[in-house]
Amino acid sequence: MNREPRPFRFRVIITIGWVCLEIVSGRPQTNSISKKEPPGAMAEAVSWAATHAVPLATYEPENGFADLHPLKKIIGNRPVVAYGEGMHNTHEYLAFRNRLFEFLVEQMGFTAIAVETGYSESVAADDYVLGRDVDRRKAATAVFSWVRTPSEESAQLIDWMRAYNARPSTKRRVRFYGLDLTGGRNGTFSEARIAVDAALQYLMTTDRELGQQLHLVLDPLLDSFNTTGYTALSQEQRNTVTGALADMVGAFERDHIWYVRISSSMEYHRAYQHAVVARQLDMNFRAQTRWTAQPQRDASMARNLMWILQREGPDGRVLVFAANNHVRKSTRLGLVELSKGNTAQVIVRESDLGQYLDDLIGKRMIVIGSFFNQGAVGEKGGETRQIPPSPPLSLNTAFMDGVRKPLFLLDLSRLPREGPLADWLATGKPVWNYRFEGNPARSFDALVVFDAISPLRPLK
Repeated sequence: MNREPRPFRFRVIITIGWVCLEIVSGRPQTNSISKKEPPGAMAEAVSWAATHAVPLATYEPENGFADLHPLKKIIGNRPVVAYGEGMHNTHEYLAFRNRLFEFLVEQMGFTAIAVETGYSESVAADDYVLGRDVDRRKAATAVFSWVRTPSEESAQLIDWMRAYNARPSTKRRVRFYGLDLTGGRNGTFSEARIAVDAALQYLMTTDRELGQQLHLVLDPLLDSFNTTGYTALSQEQRNTVTGALADMVGAFERDHIWYVRISSSMEYHRAYQHAVVARQLDMNFRAQTRWTAQPQRDASMARNLMWILQREGPDGRVLVFAANNHVRKSTRLGLVELSKGNTAQVIVRESDLGQYLDDLIGKRMIVIGSFFNQGAVGEKGGETRQIPPSPPLSLNTAFMDGVRKPLFLLDLSRLPREGPLADWLATGKPVWNYRFEGNPARSFDALVVFDAISPLRPLK
């Protein structure tokens, strides 16, 4: 056996589960930054940002696209653009999401948006943008199903999509998809059974005998088909659920052609995806009892996007919208103290949506992250909490000092590959930001930087 000669680098692998705690508490999570920088790194970062930044006129939609044209060169002909928000429930990120999607549809032929919301819930939003008779408030709530209070920003997105689809000049209607597992509420999947119920409802109209059989097996257990209830099920009961869901998905795949003939292609594919997401939820609940549920969730979102791309066809182009920590393409690193004065590198065993997609579609995707400098966030009860400006020794401060604009774009492919700034980025700790740790140059292809953020606006 070959052994590494001493002294050797001691590497520690740890597992961390991440569940949307920001949503539960309304309080964003912070991360540490380097206590010191390589000499000259801040100055180089300031100079680089001043030279390479592209100022953006506004984050609000319906203001033209002239300032966004540099994105055409960055995106090219890639079919997937992933845009990461630095914090949930923030007006500026959501408004820019809406403006970016308008630009991608109007100027670059994008055909759909896929967001971090429950798949089964998202059907209501998709029906709304297709012009069907759906309650607007219900559709806006479906845009981000983790919280049950819809926002003006969500309504703005689906209203624009509905209006675009209704134009006589529109040749192809745009679609809305949910990437995420069904039933997520305030940090847990408390309403996961919605996916199972939706699939069973379809089967009762297309394959009644099978639907009745699955009802007999699943109905006694579905009230426990959620994050907390699943832990109370016996191993035999869990296996029963897993087996029934596998039979359900198998029937959809085996009888695909027959189901389409007696319903429709859209009805079939929607119901099939309900069944797939139900099985993903079952795998998620199994994972949380012996490993960690978060990588399972991100893996499911990646597979769901592959299904969406298949549904959109060879000419389809999709904007993916989720938190920075979902869409990033790199593994998070850190340090752990082994003994006084001695540290070792830590690899956080997290596999995020962006990492799965980087492997599955590679250069067919570009990832745009977003950072902010200061502002305010909403708290429970409608209160507002102020966020002070970024610490002096941070990449955020360097970028803001260099550009001195409230909103700008940075092409990270143009960052220097060597020198003080490159060394600082390599440490993985130059950034002060919520929902992100690591080297932004490895995680994102481009950055949109906001000087200030504010809470979203609840739908009136």
